[in-house]
Amino acid sequence: MEESADCCFCITSESHYIIAQEDPLQGRQIIAHVAQQTRQLSDEQATDEEREAAQRIRNADLTSFQQDRVLHQMEIEERLMTTSTADTPSAGHLLPKPFLADILVNIEQFGLARQLFRGIPMTSKTLDLKNISGKVAAAWATEGSNISADDLAFAEGQLEAGKLAGITSWTTELDEDQAIQLLPVTAELFGESFSEHEDQAAFLGNGTASFGGYTGITQLSNVQTHTFEAGNTTGDALTEDDLRATKNLLSAARQRGAVWIMHRTVKDHIEQFESTGGDRIFHENLATGGPGTLLGYPVRTSEVMPTLSGVGAGEPFIIFGNPLRSFMGMRRGLTADISREAVLQDESGSITFNAFQGDGVLLRLTERVGFKTPSAFEDSFATIVTAAS
Repeated sequence: MEESADCCFCITSESHYIIAQEDPLQGRQIIAHVAQQTRQLSDEQATDEEREAAQRIRNADLTSFQQDRVLHQMEIEERLMTTSTADTPSAGHLLPKPFLADILVNIEQFGLARQLFRGIPMTSKTLDLKNISGKVAAAWATEGSNISADDLAFAEGQLEAGKLAGITSWTTELDEDQAIQLLPVTAELFGESFSEHEDQAAFLGNGTASFGGYTGITQLSNVQTHTFEAGNTTGDALTEDDLRATKNLLSAARQRGAVWIMHRTVKDHIEQFESTGGDRIFHENLATGGPGTLLGYPVRTSEVMPTLSGVGAGEPFIIFGNPLRSFMGMRRGLTADISREAVLQDESGSITFNAFQGDGVLLRLTERVGFKTPSAFEDSFATIVTAAS
């Protein structure tokens, strides 16, 4: 489990209980004044709030597809509510819907996997993919002869949704000014952490619980690899020849729609490369402001990929391939719940914060997503790996 100063997150399967521990030095309440103003909303105020949330989404730097996805999620997500049982008559709205819109926008902006992977709606916890493990091949046939059968071979495979969750807590002693200032900060922190865990599972996952049990592209069994020559155990050994060799691992058909995925520090290093004719092999997209291109293919950066100076021996640190051949299943989008009565426990089960006794509030965000690259597509990706020694 990874923790930050304000909240902590974990990705886990449905069968595991999620425990998040508050950091008492940073736990402060942004709810006090907001709760008083938003407990009772008129129809007109509620409509204004919906309009503001939608406007924030439309003004964000998102593609039309991302905007549609967030707007759809906002339509089915209720405004953040208390889950009080002891004080039901006075239970009410605590945080405005634009706050949830900000979190959703941040996840879309920070998360590379959800931008690039093929999104798969899931109506249950698991989805049978029936992976194509053998491919159809054509062959010449003479006139009048029987055509040889080369059937598709299917292997059972499943896309399984795991739960990504975060909890943060505050006490109710913050004044109005602090509450207003911390709302966008909290939204940004939640968005960054959710997208970071998604990208780690999608690109670096090794099948362990730390990555939700998912296997990322760099760890696929049949991914094609270009490995540095012996002795080149660091990222700065990367050359233009390595990049060209990696690209050529994929056929022309598999290069269609391909992108490079790497850390921004690796991209900065590559930007200095020049061909034998003195031309740069990386080109900024000045016309549209979109991703720059490397050897003719877009470069996308992710903060979870290894940095140039942080690449270890025998470690993959660059991906090349068409990300639409990997799937991101979406069982349930981001859901927010607030409680004035819940407690936080540490890993031993000891209570570390009692919201009712401490006059505080707990905010929990959860989503159910999953990642899978069908076995037939694993060799559609190539990675660059440093030498083991």
